[in-house]
Amino acid sequence: MKSKILLVCNFYPNKYKPYEGVFFRYHAYTLSRIFKVRVQTLIRLDRFGYERWKDGEVEVEAFIMPYRVGFGFIFLPLAVFLHFLLALKNLIFFRPKRVVLHMGLPQGLALLWFFKGFYVVEHSDRIWSGINRFLSFPVFKSARKVAGLSSWQVEELRGKFFLEPFILGNPLENLRVVKGGYPKLVVFVGTIAPNKDPIVVLESAKILKDFFFIFVGRNFGDEYFSYFLEKLKSLNNAIYLGPLSHQRTMNILKCAGILVSTSLRETFGYTIAEALAMGKPVVWFDSGGPKDFLNEENSVLVKNRDPVSLAEGILKCYEKIKKGEFDRKRMRDNILSRYSYEEVLKRYLEFLDLTDLQGD
Repeated sequence: MKSKILLVCNFYPNKYKPYEGVFFRYHAYTLSRIFKVRVQTLIRLDRFGYERWKDGEVEVEAFIMPYRVGFGFIFLPLAVFLHFLLALKNLIFFRPKRVVLHMGLPQGLALLWFFKGFYVVEHSDRIWSGINRFLSFPVFKSARKVAGLSSWQVEELRGKFFLEPFILGNPLENLRVVKGGYPKLVVFVGTIAPNKDPIVVLESAKILKDFFFIFVGRNFGDEYFSYFLEKLKSLNNAIYLGPLSHQRTMNILKCAGILVSTSLRETFGYTIAEALAMGKPVVWFDSGGPKDFLNEENSVLVKNRDPVSLAEGILKCYEKIKKGEFDRKRMRDNILSRYSYEEVLKRYLEFLDLTDLQGD
């Protein structure tokens, strides 16, 4: 009989929001290769409920809870309570060999009573200051081990929380190199929010009038999003498609020539890694995490964070594409050699102290 893993995360792709937390799904898929995996999560809608379903070999169960952006101080206690109920049920009846928390908050607060009994894989870049930092301290200190996704993130965790984190990374599907694509099609994938800085991409689109720009990602319906839409209306070479399922996003990337990343901070850069796995070059501002796998052979780094410099970087990338200077197969092979299911699973076994178990 396979050993059991309980994976606790705050988001997971579901029928209401198929675009949420896609990388959590691939962590679950990775572990399900040799373990029986159950995911417990939350779905934020406008009502209460409970759902359970199968995602491949992975069991998923979720409480549905109401939520409004900007009212976390109200909904945080509710999220903690619902995670507590699910965790208590699963610890009694599912009886996992290991409990893995993907992100310390809020689910870590629900399992503090389970002292030294869980492992944390931290994904968030919003825990460095304020109340999130204060709440994260006891969660990390109560964990058996804490892992980050990149060397940059691990250094941040080490410096701010006095930890010695494990570098795990994010697992990638075995994507294939996509030949062709329109080299002047530039894609931005990310939340329409200040920390992702899509506005600077719109400003670059004004300069590069013969390029076409596609924006994919959720929004919070806030003042920043309204500002984004106002700027978008003035452009004939840019569209916003909203949040899309992972498969639809991948289909757009397949048609693209360039992925652009303008984030202020990325703990890993999942879409960036996926683009490389399809042989698509990236134009990017330094955001931390992607430095582990982006270099001159697969990307163009823009050193100055302004629209003109970004436009110059996109033009440079376009010229390199036309000259055949990107070895797409090598790009794919290099990223998968580090973040394939198999490689991340090996690191998981070490992180979870299961190297001698192998799922038996």
